[in-house]
Amino acid sequence: MNKAARLAALGLSAALAGSCGGGAPSKASFIAKADAICKAEEAAIAKLDRSDRARYLRAGTAVLRREVADLRALKEPKEGRATLATWLAQLTDTADQADQAAKKAAGGDASGAETTFTNAGKLARASRETAATYGMKTCGTAGDVVSRSTIAPK
Repeated sequence: MNKAARLAALGLSAALAGSCGGGAPSKASFIAKADAICKAEEAAIAKLDRSDRARYLRAGTAVLRREVADLRALKEPKEGRATLATWLAQLTDTADQADQAAKKAAGGDASGAETTFTNAGKLARASRETAATYGMKTCGTAGDVVSRSTIAPK
């Protein structure tokens, strides 16, 4: 076999080997990526200006929605997909409730915003518990930032 043929064969082997890597990630790899996303969300929430409740809730909801989108974009491992589906649904429900709270706060309904955000906090707590059950560290605690602080301005 001449040198050009060997190089072509090596290139074909490398291409074939590279195309086989499209499987599901490991659970540990998924957890590491998800926890990194949750850590970034936690940091973003902590930096928000809390001087105006409605603006703070809108910004916090936007951060939460971005987090959910980033988490949904991750390729899921085969292990525990039902748990992950539950967790992502809980996070989506949390974002929906936070959005409703933001709208109520913007409309001057402080009591309604507080009540609705309390519901969001309960959903966030459930999502943390689901994440922790799956083995996540940061995602198992990051919701504390949302549920404790997003409604903080009075």
